[in-house]
Amino acid sequence: METKKYPIRNINLVILLVYMLVIHGVVGAENDTKLKFFMAMFLPIYIIGFHTLLLLTAFVVFSFIKKNEWARQCLLSAGLVLVIGFSTCLGGLFLYGD
Repeated sequence: METKKYPIRNINLVILLVYMLVIHGVVGAENDTKLKFFMAMFLPIYIIGFHTLLLLTAFVVFSFIKKNEWARQCLLSAGLVLVIGFSTCLGGLFLYGD
């Protein structure tokens, strides 16, 4: 029995890691504490929301063209990005909050 590899989860987790590091690098370089808190809160929310929206769109497209395994992987990736991304966002608030 051959197992198929679907790299969608791994790719999305690497993308999540890269842009969270970039966001925290940008936020950490800011001097104004109120702007730092605002950026640490809203910038990840918008990026994670957009990333999840793209994954859900891919889920619908793959479901429509009957590639069910890819569709499941996109749906699983969307859930992982939401859970891991928003918990990272919440952790960033504690890092940069007053």
